[in-house]
Amino acid sequence: MMVMNNQLKYFLDCPLMVFIVLDVLILQLGIIEIKVNFLRGIL
Repeated sequence: MMVMNNQLKYFLDCPLMVFIVLDVLILQLGIIEIKVNFLRGIL
């Protein structure tokens, strides 16, 4: 459990990592939205 806590603390102390994760999530959501709109356009 202690190791997990240290990893979490390091993760929270590293804003760049958080930004990268958020960026990837937003990018994937955007791609999903584009696919949905594309499918709606076809149907």
